[in-house]
This record gives sequence, structure tokens and C-alpha cells, in this order.
Amino acid sequence: MIPKLPEPKCIEDIRSFLGHAGFYRRFIKEFSKIARPLTNLLAKEVPFHFDDGCLKAWEKLKQELVSAPIISAPDWTKPFEVICDASNYAISTVLG
Repeated sequence: MIPKLPEPKCIEDIRSFLGHAGFYRRFIKEFSKIARPLTNLLAKEVPFHFDDGCLKAWEKLKQELVSAPIISAPDWTKPFEVICDASNYAISTVLG
């Protein structure tokens, strides 16, 4: 699902993606540096211009979100928790 996310078309798309990705920031080395071109678009009075730098950051973060240790099969012999989240148009869950 994450690798097939389309490029963001507006500020709300960026904000939503960074909100979800931010949950995993502790697992992504230099998350802030990678996301900087995207977070710069969230500044006041900055026009939405999704340039090559933003595209590279977008693709890198998507790749990091589906790479180990972020996504892996659960070890059913160990306890885990189900974490739920919802937005205006989607509901998701994560095994933690």
C-alpha cells in the first residue's frame, strides 16, 4: 500500500503523510533531514510546489517505511499491541 501512494497534490496530503510517517521517525535514521523538503512546504505563505527535492524525500520516506525494521512479520510467540489511527478518509492499524 505505502509504495503505491500517489504523489501529494496539496498541503493536506503532505501533512497527513508526515503525521503517519512521524509515528515511525525513531526507526528512520535522519528522518528530519529526509523530510525537510516536505516540511518546508508546510510553512506559512509558502506556495505548494512539489519539486524534485520533494519527490526524492517522498520516495525515500516511503521506502524507509516498508524496509526493516519498520515492516516485518510478527512473532506470534511474543505479546504485541494493536495501534489504531484514523483520519478524515482512512482507518489504519499497526501491530506494535
